[in-house]
Amino acid sequence: MTTTQTPRPLPLPISTTQQLKDVKSVDEYVTDLSGILQKNKQLSWSKIRSLLDTVPKGDLRLEQWKLYLKSFGAIRERLVKDYYDACSAKLDTRYSLFGSTNITSDLDITITGKNAPEVVWCMILNFVRKNGGKMAAEMFDSNFYCVGFFDCRGNNQALVANGTLLQFNCSTPSGLSILNAVTQTDIDRCLTYACMKLAKQQGYLPNVLRNKALVAEQNANNEITSKITEQQSLIQQYGIKGQEDVDIFIRYLLQVMYAKAVNQVVYASDPKAVQRLRATLFENVCKSQFYSMESYYTPMTVLVVVLYMQGNQLTADKISKFAFLCSVLENAGYLYEHMMDPTATTDISADILNYSKYLYRVFESMAGIYSKYPGEQNPFRSLADNLKKYVVSKRGTKVDQQVIKSLIQHAMLKQKTMTKDTYIKSVLDYTLGNKIFQQVLQDTLQSIQSSSSQKPV
Repeated sequence: MTTTQTPRPLPLPISTTQQLKDVKSVDEYVTDLSGILQKNKQLSWSKIRSLLDTVPKGDLRLEQWKLYLKSFGAIRERLVKDYYDACSAKLDTRYSLFGSTNITSDLDITITGKNAPEVVWCMILNFVRKNGGKMAAEMFDSNFYCVGFFDCRGNNQALVANGTLLQFNCSTPSGLSILNAVTQTDIDRCLTYACMKLAKQQGYLPNVLRNKALVAEQNANNEITSKITEQQSLIQQYGIKGQEDVDIFIRYLLQVMYAKAVNQVVYASDPKAVQRLRATLFENVCKSQFYSMESYYTPMTVLVVVLYMQGNQLTADKISKFAFLCSVLENAGYLYEHMMDPTATTDISADILNYSKYLYRVFESMAGIYSKYPGEQNPFRSLADNLKKYVVSKRGTKVDQQVIKSLIQHAMLKQKTMTKDTYIKSVLDYTLGNKIFQQVLQDTLQSIQSSSSQKPV
């Protein structure tokens, strides 16, 4: 006969007499968060983000600022969407977020559709009206775009049939596409704008291309100055005071104006209207992107970086050598601009890490060019893959300089020590001086120079 034993009671996981650390209640937590938001509501997004870099690791304020940014980030996404929903012109448009939505990254909102320029302008005017003349780019690190992408659904489908006049690649899963450069004029405009940042430095571009890019940039900047003078009454009407906010406001105005000119062609129902306005199409596309905040200047680079590299919407075989060429030039220009910025940090390993995304995009674009030459050994494939895996993925953390150096030294750096000058010179010499890159660039220039008429390429 078995007897059933009474189970022994389990001990409490923690003694009721043990001293418990003081913690906050839910109400206290919410009250503290509200206080943080209220206390710092006048700070710009970039200012708050920079505070994270000033707080030592382990400091309690670090978590406080992170909490604040996360909370503000949720407000940011909701508020921006509300501004979009408040615009009556949003019918037949599409709201998309591209790039990272991390709290330390800017928020990029793209509106596509026939009325996209009107919607973006509506959002800008509502934002400055409700926020004391402040711009979203400064307060929320948010950028609005209404050019570059086109939706291959609905109204856009008729445009694909226009053949050599307008060409889209509508095979992407998202249904979003970029307007392809078709004529020699298209290619000339894209190449000029792709070279603008590199043109500031001698020695990296053919003189004829460098001079053309410098003139085009000067003309575009002059238009900003002219518009600021012309639109003083509008600036005063919306209470925009700071020079930086005024400049951003006018840039948005110009982005919208040129985007409307683009849409007059892209969404024209009459083929004769398309033919009549077609010659200036890519000048207007590139200008609209030039005036956009923190944007690439050419649709070709947007195609490569956003749809190919970030979105995995296209494969390399669907992208032209010319698109990869533009991407190399623009990303090399951005890398040079950021690395040689006199206000940047003197910590070279930190800067290399911070801007490693541009180096990766240069290498990935070079690998794309090489993919068009199957008989050539591709030296950029492993460089791009290793850079993405071991460096770009570590952005926001600390990576030893030797890790970075070892990935690129065997290919580019001959010096025993690495400075910003030697680093950027080695990168540009290794890529822009590459024989395949030079061949593609020279072939493109000769094609432009030998053709005075618009012929499909």
